[in-house]
Amino acid sequence: QAYAADIPLLVHTNGDAAIDVLLDGLEQANAAYPDNTLRPVSIHAQTMRQDQLDRAQAVSLIPSFFVDHVYFWGDRHRDIFLGPDRAAQISPAGSAEKRKLIYTIHDDAPVVSADPFRTLWVAVARRTSAGEILGADEAITRQQALKALTLNSAYQHYVENEKGSIEVGKKADMIILDQNPLTAPEAALRHIKVLGTVKDGKTVYTSRTDN
Repeated sequence: QAYAADIPLLVHTNGDAAIDVLLDGLEQANAAYPDNTLRPVSIHAQTMRQDQLDRAQAVSLIPSFFVDHVYFWGDRHRDIFLGPDRAAQISPAGSAEKRKLIYTIHDDAPVVSADPFRTLWVAVARRTSAGEILGADEAITRQQALKALTLNSAYQHYVENEKGSIEVGKKADMIILDQNPLTAPEAALRHIKVLGTVKDGKTVYTSRTDN
């Protein structure tokens, strides 16, 4: 029905069984409407399997990974819920990157606090709250994580021609940071601060007190 009406789908599919249901439905919808230009999204895609990532490519599915899950619940997934092998593959951004999938990353506020720099750090470091690395193969680079947070997120919402990157012709939406996320020490990534925010070319926030 959604594809018949050209309605974008963002579906909460955290477990792999739920992702199977979504993929089955998308495959049927794409068979019925092969010329569609929809960009369906799997919200969280927490336990997305390798074979599901392969299927995602064929139906233009965008996994939106709740990567902060690695930090907040990774230890429990490894030790209690999923076991070490499956837990190491939660939020498989690295595998999505290898397949050149378009994917995004998020923190699922208010389940955890809204903090894109913690999300950036978790995606890069894959460290749990106990300080252990969980699934090093699923880590992504800083550049890849920033793209997932910005340009890929704009693409997910059909506004990649308006925002998501700093380019001529796009809205002047940007932030000024106290550290360079591409060169700051890894441990410092989660503590980066916003010094200023520009929206549509106008400064809407500044941490300075002298103006």
